[in-house]
Amino acid sequence: MNLAVEVNNLQVAYERNVVLDNVSWQVKRGTLAGIIGPNGGGKSTFLKSLLGMVPITKGTVRVLNQSSRLARPQVAYLPQREEVDWNFPITCFDVVLQGRLVHLKWWQKPSTADYEKARDSLALVGMVDYASRAIGALSGGQKQRVFIARALAQEAKLIIMDEPATGLDAVAQHELLDLFQQLKKEGHTVIVTTHDLNCIAEGFDTVLGLNRQVILSGIPSEVMNADILTELFARHFPVIKSTGEVTVHD
Repeated sequence: MNLAVEVNNLQVAYERNVVLDNVSWQVKRGTLAGIIGPNGGGKSTFLKSLLGMVPITKGTVRVLNQSSRLARPQVAYLPQREEVDWNFPITCFDVVLQGRLVHLKWWQKPSTADYEKARDSLALVGMVDYASRAIGALSGGQKQRVFIARALAQEAKLIIMDEPATGLDAVAQHELLDLFQQLKKEGHTVIVTTHDLNCIAEGFDTVLGLNRQVILSGIPSEVMNADILTELFARHFPVIKSTGEVTVHD
């Protein structure tokens, strides 16, 4: 009952191409969980399997102690930025207000309470002053904050993000990590895919290393060593400095 995610012996295949094989993982509620691995290793597919967006060939997935379909209203998903049409004419406030739709019937309009929840959610991520601005006019870090505000407006227990730190500078990445820590304190479970190994090592409770199969899994400080990371990233060589900072080189 204390698990946000429980995956057992998962296999996902597109036609005859096996993308994920024999993947098992557990994430406790109220924790920060990171997924790392090379491009093409199956990270995004794994997230979509948690959401019920791809067919499962074998194994089981439980989210918030139920099926992915039943858990969906309690789960917020932030896709990779290239999957979003940033030219669509919509304000930050309207993006956040979308989070309230899961609580409404198809014929219902947002109430005054829904509008207040959306504004409060923007305030929690420090974006209330940008409420009337077009989402496409924001910086990368600001866009991520708006989508996190939408998750808060949704009252999601589990927040899943695919590469949220991509394209952000160092300052914005640290601000995003601080926001993750804030979400954790408020009881949310956060799962992200990322190439930022320092972010994982610095602030996450658990990490999963995927390259079609599980290469590493556990507490970052215990499982993220040079040998295992080299195995995970194959043609790339990770260097861990005495300070704990990780860099990956060709």
